[in-house]
Amino acid sequence: MTKILLEGGNVWDDVTTFDHKDIPQILKAINGALAGTGIKVIPVGSGATPTPGKKSGDLDVMADEAAVLQFFNV
Repeated sequence: MTKILLEGGNVWDDVTTFDHKDIPQILKAINGALAGTGIKVIPVGSGATPTPGKKSGDLDVMADEAAVLQFFNV
């Protein structure tokens, strides 16, 4: 089956939406998984200014390129 990516939230069929009120917890989990790497993500797009009650299918984040390069030694 060919899939056309029109927007980041439609890549996987089994994705469920989340409430923006959960963004702090999601970021805590992501950054916890990255602990010890020197990499930390911050939200961008609609996640940067979450609106409780608003639903999203994905959370856009960005990381400092220098921290990523340093961790992977490239």
